[in-house]
Amino acid sequence: MDPAPRWEVSHLAYLAAEQHGAGREFIAATYRRRWELGEDISEPATMASVGEEIGVDPQSLAGAHRHPEIREKGMAALNSLYGDGVFGVPLFIIGFEKYWGVDRLSDFVETARPEIAK
Repeated sequence: MDPAPRWEVSHLAYLAAEQHGAGREFIAATYRRRWELGEDISEPATMASVGEEIGVDPQSLAGAHRHPEIREKGMAALNSLYGDGVFGVPLFIIGFEKYWGVDRLSDFVETARPEIAK
């Protein structure tokens, strides 16, 4: 799978895919490669292959972890998470309330439902 994970490779590749309007497709393809196919998503070559699959320039995904603008966006995302007090996944936030863990998803949905209906 990923014996020496470098999470910035896949996380920053996601930001690059999202810029091309393929964020959801990237997540689905990367999830499948890691959990179903056992591929190492810390490898730029894997990200290039994901790019080919989802129709995004393979080199833009493979090299996203070295791209200054993408790295800056990644840092901004981390700072935003820190500011929100995110400490684990999954974490759902609505207003000042935080719901951590899948077992609290239904509580989050009940709280969010009136907000969504607005």
